[in-house]
Amino acid sequence: MAAATPSTTTPAKPTPRDTSAATDAPTASAANGTCAPSDITLKPIADKNAYTSLQQPQISMSITNTSTSACSIDLGSSQQTLTITSGAETYWSSKDCQVNGTHQNVKITAGQTLTTPAIAWDRTRSTTATCNKTRSSVPAGGASYHLSVSVGSIKSATSALMILN
Repeated sequence: MAAATPSTTTPAKPTPRDTSAATDAPTASAANGTCAPSDITLKPIADKNAYTSLQQPQISMSITNTSTSACSIDLGSSQQTLTITSGAETYWSSKDCQVNGTHQNVKITAGQTLTTPAIAWDRTRSTTATCNKTRSSVPAGGASYHLSVSVGSIKSATSALMILN
């Protein structure tokens, strides 16, 4: 994807990565089988810490059920948000140009971790006003950016550092 081309990529369906100690528990954390926010841990993932001027960061997230019971959570693209910031400024969000976000209820067994497929960040600044326009490249030359992720109201406690050269 060229740096000047608007990105319409949306987060995709997560795939199982590690099912250590995964079991089919008959009850979930919440009475209706829905995952409680306190039972889900989100982790932002960047494929590297530093990128050359020709590399586009590949970004994704992992979703872990830290409870002792299986539960369901909506992991559709309408619920997933990947956000890139530097300092207090937001430079890019997967929600800025998302079209037709989906809903997808996924059952996660106790202790299971799912990982979303990686998407490329084209190193441009996005806003809802830039979806059909050429977007400007973000500053590089050693600039640091942070990837944070969320699913619905659940937010990652940490961010992934990315340094753009």
